[in-house]
Amino acid sequence: MRVMNVAVLFCVLLVGLVGLGAFGEAEPQYGGELVYAYPGEARSLFPGTVWGWLEMEIWANCLETLVQRNAEGELVPYLAKSWDFSEDGLQCTFNLREGIQYADGSPFNAEAVEFVYSEALRVPFGSVSMLSGVNKIEATDEYTVVFHFDKPLASFIANMSCSSLSLWSPALYQEHGKDYMDTHLLGTGPFMLDEWVHGEYIRLVKNENYWQDGLPYLDAIKYVIVPDESVRIMMLEAGEADRTINVNDFELERLDAAADITVRTIPSARQYYIIINNVVHPLDNANVRRALNYAVSKKGIVQTVFAGVGAAVPRAPILSENVAFFTDMTKPGEDCLYEQDLDMAARYFALAGFEDRDGNGILEDPYGEELTLKLWGEEGHYKGDVKLFEALGQMLSNAGVKVETQILEHATYSAKFRLEPERAEYDLGVLAWGIPTLDPDEVALNLFYSYLDLPRPGINRMFYGNPEVDALAMEQHYAIDPVERQALLDQWAAQVVEDAPVIFMPTLSLNLVTRTYLHNDEIRSNEAFPHAFAWLDQEEMARQGVSR
Repeated sequence: MRVMNVAVLFCVLLVGLVGLGAFGEAEPQYGGELVYAYPGEARSLFPGTVWGWLEMEIWANCLETLVQRNAEGELVPYLAKSWDFSEDGLQCTFNLREGIQYADGSPFNAEAVEFVYSEALRVPFGSVSMLSGVNKIEATDEYTVVFHFDKPLASFIANMSCSSLSLWSPALYQEHGKDYMDTHLLGTGPFMLDEWVHGEYIRLVKNENYWQDGLPYLDAIKYVIVPDESVRIMMLEAGEADRTINVNDFELERLDAAADITVRTIPSARQYYIIINNVVHPLDNANVRRALNYAVSKKGIVQTVFAGVGAAVPRAPILSENVAFFTDMTKPGEDCLYEQDLDMAARYFALAGFEDRDGNGILEDPYGEELTLKLWGEEGHYKGDVKLFEALGQMLSNAGVKVETQILEHATYSAKFRLEPERAEYDLGVLAWGIPTLDPDEVALNLFYSYLDLPRPGINRMFYGNPEVDALAMEQHYAIDPVERQALLDQWAAQVVEDAPVIFMPTLSLNLVTRTYLHNDEIRSNEAFPHAFAWLDQEEMARQGVSR
């Protein structure tokens, strides 16, 4: 007897969708290079090393997972045909698709799956938290692989859809080693890495041996690194780029009115948050962290930074409404977490010993030391990041905090936020966290889990830790009863809100701006942008005066 038996939901390969009937438009055309003006640079292309926005874009097109979130957000088999859980919930068996090869010609089979995930546990890789509770992976025949658990896992299938668990080529890894994988990428996906010129572009080319017949349509995708939003917009309007994201929401109405440009916006699972260094004085005091939260107008930022349409106020800690088990954690009478209340901010600052003692508008401790905090930000990586940074600095200043601000470029910024607590130089920093699995387990066991206990400590950049929060996070990880899991997650979220380890900020909406000759490119709330079906209308490109 089986608890779950998932039928082969992809009984017809995706190629069956191709053509007039699938998308209701002209027959797709082969050829051409998609030029994609992208706001940020990658640090590494190996899923075991990093977990960033551009990296996930590359993985979505070069690598694949056993399970995938489809365009509707549903979990469906992908490289696996089906999965089954044992009656006791301690095993999950995947039946794999047959006849698939990696782009280097090596076979995709159960042995490859066993190697990739066993190596992730052995090293361990940064993605290992997604496999928390897995104690063994076993290839039982060429196309069957079994995962063994310590206890039944509530989020296992959702986690297996995460792009950080994409299946890269074991042959390449075994020949060259882990470091080589940072700059070389081979998977089973529709595209493969051709060239990476750091700071300039990443170019993917068509995988001629892709397992889905007839796909992809494009010959290549070129990610041109352009942090400056205004330059990306100019490139798009001039036809120098076919696609861009993270456009200023105040520009969208104007762009949408252009005859040759299409604008799409959808809610995402990515929420801004302001890192608070929880181990330095006075930020180790929860009252100071609560005061900082009350000092910031989340509703004001939605209006002034995101034009009232490009973001939504936070209602749960780093969880948006399209994430499973979301619960609105706002208090009665409030419409977001810690909406601005300068009186409450002053009250919590006073509880921590900070008041404006000399009337100069700056808070001081009982010894006359001014409350001075270093606020860091970066430019161009996330939509609205600089404007949000500027608004945040002003709001904290208005609440009596002396703010020292600094904007860094992305690579330097990321590196500085991966240092140990004793080497960290920041007090506050602007970041955003997305949830590609659309499951809260990722946040509970990564972002807010005690720093020293994390498999990948660099994720908890606040150096926050609460044993009660950790215990609830681990309990929900194993709670396969949805009702029980919901109750545990609600307790977990309530305690995180109370501890205020970050300043909770708005949830982003994703926007995608393209030339109208680009068809069937996707935008999904979990930030997957697959291009297997995308195609360029060559005649329309010529009509618009675009030739390359």
